[in-house]
Amino acid sequence: MFPAGGTHLPRDGSSVAGRAGSRRLFCLVRWAVNFLREVIRAIRRAVPWSGGLLACLPTVRVMVTRRVAAGSTALPPPDPLVVEELAAFRNLAALAAKTLPLQDSLAGIAREMTQVLGAGHAVVARYEADGFITIVSGWNHEHAVPRGSRWRLEGRTVSEAVYRTRAPGRIDCLGGTGELSTKLRKHGVVSSAGYPLIVGRKLWGVAIAASNTAEWFLDDTTERMRGFADVAVAVIASQETHMELTAARARIVAATDQARYLLERDLEGTQQRLVSILLEIQGLTATPLDGPSDFQGRLVNSARDVQAVMDDLLEIARRVYPATLVGRRIEPALATLVRRSPVPVELSVSAGRRLPEAHVLTVIFLVSAALTHAAEHTHATAVRVDLVSDDTSIRLSISDDGVGGADVAGRSELLDLADRVEALGGTLRILGPPGRGTSLIAEIPTGPTNGGAAWSRTHKDPR
Repeated sequence: MFPAGGTHLPRDGSSVAGRAGSRRLFCLVRWAVNFLREVIRAIRRAVPWSGGLLACLPTVRVMVTRRVAAGSTALPPPDPLVVEELAAFRNLAALAAKTLPLQDSLAGIAREMTQVLGAGHAVVARYEADGFITIVSGWNHEHAVPRGSRWRLEGRTVSEAVYRTRAPGRIDCLGGTGELSTKLRKHGVVSSAGYPLIVGRKLWGVAIAASNTAEWFLDDTTERMRGFADVAVAVIASQETHMELTAARARIVAATDQARYLLERDLEGTQQRLVSILLEIQGLTATPLDGPSDFQGRLVNSARDVQAVMDDLLEIARRVYPATLVGRRIEPALATLVRRSPVPVELSVSAGRRLPEAHVLTVIFLVSAALTHAAEHTHATAVRVDLVSDDTSIRLSISDDGVGGADVAGRSELLDLADRVEALGGTLRILGPPGRGTSLIAEIPTGPTNGGAAWSRTHKDPR
């Protein structure tokens, strides 16, 4: 019989309560593991941009609210590993908000990655076109691979493995025999893990964490590097975009100043010729003449000089803005450029509609600059121009049979053309291997608009 109003416990009731408590503890631990996994996934999904860390906090709050509402009365103590990663990404968010040089930003990322992964060193290296890597920045690495040093890619190194596979990699025991491997072993480096840094679609470099032991590796070490690599990619892309924008602005200012200088020089020369003509006309009345024929001869010479000045002024005006853009038809403008070119040109145009004025101007400037380059720099004897456009894009191809060797980086006018094409969302490629001529290929999107009927003509210079 049980006492009224109570419950009679058997003598072994403590063991029953212990088993129930163990089950509750096991369920609580399992819940905590699943919850932390969801938190980490939310953070990693938000890492690719600097504001992602702040953006993921509402998601974490909602997850906590749902867990509590589901019946959890208290959260277990957080995993120190997760707390450390959250603190690292909070520091990286603050770092991304600052305007720092690229090396300093990457050094901060390397520092946080080193501390979270438990590694001894970390570097961010850039892959070069000549088969080398350049150490851009890092943390606790100067004694082994100083910033700015260049190293040839070697087999059995994590940098070579990442370059070859474009995927994360790890080396548990450094076994290479090259200069880099020897230097790393000399300074005690035993193991390393690397994660590729892909900016856009280009393999820019690699983030590497290394240690003097192999025990620091966990099964998900390379996966845990992903968040740091994403932040590094965002910083690199932002810095490169800023540098390209700054360089483009400087080129625009330089091109504007150069154009003003050339315009002032041409107008000053024209002014001097006009003064000379004026003095000649005044001399018709100030000096004695040998007869009507002498007067007529001087007048004809003055008229010829005036006509030459008018032609020069018209040419100056054409350089400022092409006068052949009637109805935004591109064929007459290109035909005019072909007639004026000192090099024989074969022109082929196939267009489906009228093009926007900005696109017509860009094509004209491209063809004009290419013809000038062929005549003055490549010493070409023939040039071919092919233009094809449809409802979505323009494709322009210009090739000559000159000496080649076009240097885009060394010629400001070619860089100006690239800026103009990229401003319309297009791409420009200039190929000029020595002795094989120069080719210019531009692709510019146009988008669907209403235009005239489709037309296609081919013009060949008779020279």
